[in-house]
Amino acid sequence: MALRFDPTDPAFVQDPYPFYRELRENSPVHFEASLGGWVCTRHADVQAILRDPRLIRPPVGSVLLGQVPDDVRAQLATFERKLATSLPFANPPDHTRLRALVGKAFTQPTIEALRPRIQSLVDDRLDRLTPHADLLTDFCYPIPTAVIMELVGVPASARETLHEWVVDITPIIGNSLPSADPVGIARRAAAATAAFSDYLDELIEQRRKEPRPDLLSDLLAVTDTTGGLTNDELTLQILILLIAGTETTVHYIGNAVHALLRNPHQLALLREDLSLIETAAEELLRFEGPVPLSTPQLAAHDLEIGGRRIEKGSLVYPVLGAANRDPRRFTDPDLLDLRRPLGGVLSFGGGIHACFGAQLARTEARIALASLLRRFPGIRLDDAAPAPVYRPDATLRGLTSLPVCL
Repeated sequence: MALRFDPTDPAFVQDPYPFYRELRENSPVHFEASLGGWVCTRHADVQAILRDPRLIRPPVGSVLLGQVPDDVRAQLATFERKLATSLPFANPPDHTRLRALVGKAFTQPTIEALRPRIQSLVDDRLDRLTPHADLLTDFCYPIPTAVIMELVGVPASARETLHEWVVDITPIIGNSLPSADPVGIARRAAAATAAFSDYLDELIEQRRKEPRPDLLSDLLAVTDTTGGLTNDELTLQILILLIAGTETTVHYIGNAVHALLRNPHQLALLREDLSLIETAAEELLRFEGPVPLSTPQLAAHDLEIGGRRIEKGSLVYPVLGAANRDPRRFTDPDLLDLRRPLGGVLSFGGGIHACFGAQLARTEARIALASLLRRFPGIRLDDAAPAPVYRPDATLRGLTSLPVCL
């Protein structure tokens, strides 16, 4: 039987790892006709791809709007133009300039200064939990959402609306893969982006008049004195920060809790020794990361990956979820081992496009997991509720709900 990489297959959605294993062992650099590109699954290859300057970000429209009919795409021209100015889809020198400006908000001292506030938010959500709770809705979502919104400077009164827009925009990131409704995804994302832009334009004017100790005011100060960012660029960087700071961290924490509950011996190990939280959080990220498939790359030159010739102009898909389970890099990779030595996890990407919010996400996950186990050591899956299932999205792996008993 011919090998295929089909992220729309329901069996793949619920457990992609057997599919990853088959590709990794039998066709590690695999041309997938349905994607029009090369799917790469071995750790060494994926790590090299992420760092290779000969691989660049492709034009955003051809990747994210490639399934959208031309007449509809013409209506989304403004949306496409704006999206191309965001960090995940920019190439040097624009990417270098944008990252230097935005990355200043995610220094180690800044993250450390946020610890007390993150702990306070976690404690508040733990206080609100009921004996039977959907941990995804009641715990995993509120914490990262509040942290990134406060960091940016979004008023509390607007956070629910902005989060709704973020939810509508996030699926466009995965629109490079086959989907049941590519036009609907693109239209909803465009409408939400327009509404978000209008709101942020108003907030920008408020911050220009009355700066506050937040990221938006800091970026405006740089922009207004040096011309660092245009309004469109500023809007899109804030939007991407909100997407990365909510959806991915939400499912990092949710997947981690789910993995622990399915591995009771490891859960007991961490519960009895919370000093393991740093290695545990990294291992949980490796085992069931929220971003299993990186943004596709475009070969700007002819090159070779894993012994296969990749021609200039070809798309390359690095599969982080498969690389994180490669036995050539990790011993017994399908086993959750909270004592596993640190290093090698590719869940936050690498190279110039490595996630600059990675340390913030790690910090939130460590505080959330340790506090949850300290407060509710007897936590378990709620057997009376439907078993958790994964969202049908190959680029953002996460549950639709996580019912637990506390």
